[in-house]
Amino acid sequence: MKFVRLLLLSLTFVAMPLVAQAGGARVRLVTNEQQGIVYALPKTSPFKVEKKSPDGIVFSGKAVISGKYVFGRNSPADEIGIPNPPPDLYFVPDAKSVALLPFWNEKKNVDGFYFSNGDEFLRQVVSDAVVKQVRARKIRSVSGNLTIEIEGYFANVECGWPIYATKFIGIAEASRMVATNKYADSISCSG
Repeated sequence: MKFVRLLLLSLTFVAMPLVAQAGGARVRLVTNEQQGIVYALPKTSPFKVEKKSPDGIVFSGKAVISGKYVFGRNSPADEIGIPNPPPDLYFVPDAKSVALLPFWNEKKNVDGFYFSNGDEFLRQVVSDAVVKQVRARKIRSVSGNLTIEIEGYFANVECGWPIYATKFIGIAEASRMVATNKYADSISCSG
């Protein structure tokens, strides 16, 4: 009987690296051996590892998430030194949605992500007139809260900063957009 207890205790310690706590959520740790980086996949996530590469991890799956989108410039540096830099487009998920998204284990959560099909997102969410004003620098940024459907997910770490991207499928629920002449916050190492 002592041997069985000792064996179970030993197995518990061996299995511990596979399941960890991050921000109160249980996760499964996924090592991308080609990068030497450990990602965390929340137990509640609908995403599954599809492919590991030196460029990151591709996850398959779909989710409906909520949060805030931002389209615009992040800083005055976006307006000088680089001829016609494109404005950023990203999404900042709310706390409930963060619990669904894979992330770099060292960072402990997802601050925001980009869209692999940003033009489709803009086509469905932001009017052409507003997009033109942001691109012409007449408006620095626009934002709004949305519930959206996404498909697939990509995670990578560059310059010591996590970068996440997903494919926008469609709007599940929208709210009012806000245009401002304030700079948008940054979610990447450029900010």
